[in-house]
Amino acid sequence: MSDNTATQRSTVFDPHRQFALSSSQSIQDCFRLARATTGRERLVKFDANYHGHLDATLVVAAGGSVALEYHGTDPRALETTEVISFNDVNALEQVLSPRDVALVIAEPAMTNIGIIEPVAGYHEAIRTLTRDTGTLLLIDETQTLMCAYGGLTNEYRLQADMFVLGKSLGGGIVPFSAYGLADEVAARIEAPHAAFEVSGEPVDEIALGGTMWGYAVGAAAARAALEHVLIEEAYERTIALGERLADGLERTISGVDLPWTVQRLGTRAAYTTAPVVPRDAAEARAADIAGFKDAQRVHGEPRRLGFRLVGRTVPVGGAHRR
Repeated sequence: MSDNTATQRSTVFDPHRQFALSSSQSIQDCFRLARATTGRERLVKFDANYHGHLDATLVVAAGGSVALEYHGTDPRALETTEVISFNDVNALEQVLSPRDVALVIAEPAMTNIGIIEPVAGYHEAIRTLTRDTGTLLLIDETQTLMCAYGGLTNEYRLQADMFVLGKSLGGGIVPFSAYGLADEVAARIEAPHAAFEVSGEPVDEIALGGTMWGYAVGAAAARAALEHVLIEEAYERTIALGERLADGLERTISGVDLPWTVQRLGTRAAYTTAPVVPRDAAEARAADIAGFKDAQRVHGEPRRLGFRLVGRTVPVGGAHRR
């Protein structure tokens, strides 16, 4: 095993780890562990963060309250999931003050409504407040592992009780996810449990895992990704490409005199129609232009797929060739 692989593994897996087929499943396991560890039910997520197709996370902010994001989800999630603004320490302090929250789930930086980075000291405040109130902290790196070597948990030197990886860990080949656990949480799995033999009776353990969790093909793909793809040299090159893309976006936007802003996050680049980078989802939504996202889909998707549009054919990936 190369030194790079050993470093990457220790960064993303230590001190304890479990495996699943998707981040949604890893996050569900983490919710159960948090509730069993703390004896509490409530969860806190941030406005516009996506953490999988789970009833508990498909809850959105709605005028000072919360609402179901989709039809068909369990309305009881509205009683146990709180949604607050990112980068708002006062909101976090207020929601944690009753000391009845089992878990706060967060991305290191928000990525589902453009890119919203944490303001200086925000993650330190999250960690301090969660510890002070006996609340566990879960960092979801599903979409940010690719931003920096070891993910943004490594880049920002974050300390969490649990973290989740997915998608890219399987190398784009197979479904695979992993979640890491601090000692206190892992002890809930490792503790002795009463043996049981009959189905249909209460069981003395936490409901975790599944038939294909940690399956051999997925583990082999994850190992290959860690040894050959998610290596420091590859990140250095991809970060440079991300900077090149961001520079090009800035030149283009400036050339047509639009008051838009380019966002940079390691390997990733994005743009917002806001004149300054938003601090939270509300600011990002306020900058939306009616119909603009629909226009992006109409004009962008056919070109991406190589369809003929306005008399010109652009092959798949053609926009990236020179």
